[in-house]
Amino acid sequence: MSNYTGNQYTEDKNNAWYMVFNLIKDKEKILDIGCSSGNLGAELVKRKKCVVDGIDIDAKDVELAKKKLRNAYVVDIERDEFTMLDKQYDAVLMMDVIEHLIDPVAALKKIGKLLKPKGRLIFSVPNMAHVSVRLDLLLGEFQYRQVGLLDHTHLHFYTEETLLKVLKSAGFSAKQAESSTMDYSEKLLKLKLGEAGLKPTPEFIKKLADTKGNIYQFVGVATQAASTAKPLKFPAANPHEVHFKQIESHYDQIISQLKEELVLKDQHIANIQAELSNIRSSKTYKLTQKATSARKKISSRATGKKS
Repeated sequence: MSNYTGNQYTEDKNNAWYMVFNLIKDKEKILDIGCSSGNLGAELVKRKKCVVDGIDIDAKDVELAKKKLRNAYVVDIERDEFTMLDKQYDAVLMMDVIEHLIDPVAALKKIGKLLKPKGRLIFSVPNMAHVSVRLDLLLGEFQYRQVGLLDHTHLHFYTEETLLKVLKSAGFSAKQAESSTMDYSEKLLKLKLGEAGLKPTPEFIKKLADTKGNIYQFVGVATQAASTAKPLKFPAANPHEVHFKQIESHYDQIISQLKEELVLKDQHIANIQAELSNIRSSKTYKLTQKATSARKKISSRATGKKS
């Protein structure tokens, strides 16, 4: 099985799966490329009455997907033909797939033939210019990982400009652009930049915002219809970001209050322990302990027991 087998749909509005789910209409015919175990497709079948076919290169994942989707096949989209697939899909999903392709332009041209004349390519692609990658590079680090922005199976890395260029070269134009975000707090920026001997000046923070350093994934819709309009740009902030920050602020206040309560409790315990220590070191307590010990000895002798 793959690293993506267990991925599940979520109602988190800052999640790419949620965004893609809401870009799909009821009863559409969908091809999910990189379907893994079919969990996203299963949600579309159940909740939107869609017809979903899936393809993936992981045979074990495909066996799981077959139980959830209309059809699922083991297919390498760059090497194999699509003879087993229906043509004329309303939408083709490519969730975190484009970055895994050797020749993304050629693959996208091939995939375009599976779409209806007004069919949509719906995609998500990680942002190589996310602040976390920039900070790692400042420190001379570029560590591949099992999943995420630096997934070790990624063959290409994308910024907004390079992604739009690839889509255009394949004959697609972006019609709708969204983004999932992952912010770094100023405290964390200060900590990470400090390791590089730098400081998060207001100018630096503005530059990060202007260059969309908080975008984690580009999420969008593209079609093959010719467009003379200026290419869409991905929003630097998720529309729900304000909501998330309000929630974060609310919980920060609760955590701060709990910490204050814990400090007061710790102080109360310390005061009790100090009082107990004073009692135990007092002459009255020591005399009482001696008297108690003496009574126990007398009682033991009277009953014939050893103390």
